[in-house]
Amino acid sequence: MDTKNFLRVFTVSASVSYLISSLILFLSHNLYTTFILGFYGILLSILILLSEYYEQYSNYFIKLIPSLKKNSFKGYLLMIIGSLYLGKESRSISNISGLLLIFCGFSHVIYYYINDIIYMNYEEGVIAFKRPINLDNNDNYDELVI
Repeated sequence: MDTKNFLRVFTVSASVSYLISSLILFLSHNLYTTFILGFYGILLSILILLSEYYEQYSNYFIKLIPSLKKNSFKGYLLMIIGSLYLGKESRSISNISGLLLIFCGFSHVIYYYINDIIYMNYEEGVIAFKRPINLDNNDNYDELVI
């Protein structure tokens, strides 16, 4: 299993635990804030699951939201969603699932940061990577147009 598939499985499992803890908060609420946290947690975890399973349709969303072009946007979004569940109103399972989602978002950001450094992704569709053997003694990059 490569790193990208591992991140996908990790994101799905973290969002399923987030969905379960949201259902627990939603059904056993004793405060208005836990009811709201549970309701929005259910909606956000379903959104995460849909974005993971229907990744081939993400080009339609990219046209709507231009910041989705950046690959690390999903990681930052996962960290923000996970941080919603860290607080006094949440139960311990909610705190654990929130921490899992924060760690998952952090892993996405680190993975795409390293991937962008290795492959030097450009927005024009050009991928440049350094030659493994420097034959002509200069630091030019070979460019492959996709």
